[in-house]
Amino acid sequence: MMQPRLRRIALVLTVTAVILGGAAFAGLQAATRVLKGQVEQALGGDSEVSEIVVGWSSIEARGVRIPAPPGWPAPDA
Repeated sequence: MMQPRLRRIALVLTVTAVILGGAAFAGLQAATRVLKGQVEQALGGDSEVSEIVVGWSSIEARGVRIPAPPGWPAPDA
C-alpha cells in the first residue's frame, strides 16, 4: 500500500525539480539579455558586446568593442 504513494511523491518531486530548473534557466537567459543591453548602453550607443558569460561567481563580457571617434588614429577607441 505504501508503494503507490511513494511513487506518486517521487513523481511530484521530479516534476517540480524539472519545472524549477527550467524556470531558473529561462530566468538566467532573460537576465543575461537585459544585462547585455545595460552594458552596451553604459558604454555608449556605438559600442558592441558580442557575448556575456554568467558564471556562479562572475560575469564576463566578451567581444567588447568601442568604435573610435572621427579622426582617431585607430579604428577602435
